[in-house]
Amino acid sequence: DDDNMPDGWEVNNSLNPLSSSDSSTDLDSDTYSNLIEYVHSSDPNDIFDEPGVMTIAVPADISAIQTAIDWSIDGDTIEIAPGYYYECLDFNGKAITVKGRAPDNWETVEKTLIHWTNPILATLTFDSGETSSSIVTGVSLLSSPYGVICDNSSSPTIKKCVIRNNDTGIYCKSGSPLISQNMVFEN
Repeated sequence: DDDNMPDGWEVNNSLNPLSSSDSSTDLDSDTYSNLIEYVHSSDPNDIFDEPGVMTIAVPADISAIQTAIDWSIDGDTIEIAPGYYYECLDFNGKAITVKGRAPDNWETVEKTLIHWTNPILATLTFDSGETSSSIVTGVSLLSSPYGVICDNSSSPTIKKCVIRNNDTGIYCKSGSPLISQNMVFEN
């Protein structure tokens, strides 16, 4: 059914393994979708068994960074292995940490490359009122119209990143992001 939940898990939890729509429903009405409950190993039939925070490894656990963001909950960490990732990322208001494997090692940061994929989007967007608990660290944001955009009073934390070869490195229309210890050049 292509919903990213194993059929056996769906059957064991009274879901339909032939329906892709049940991944977005919420059996126990705890505000977490069945897919989030599966990813975070919580019981989708028990309102008191809430998903716990976890580290999601990209690409080992989930192949795409944005998918990991979409499947994360507040407090999660998404750890990215060195490599090339052709994506545009949006935190969607989540208080999560997206980090390269070794933020304190500039050589590794420069090998953890996120390239934009859409000519009108930023490589990284914060526009849903993110706070300083929305953190990106230890990645390189490259070759887009905007490396980072902050809007709609978003105030994320951006630290130990390389932001280069963008038309504009960091653009903040509103909000007060914490921007520290980055290398921003050739923008």
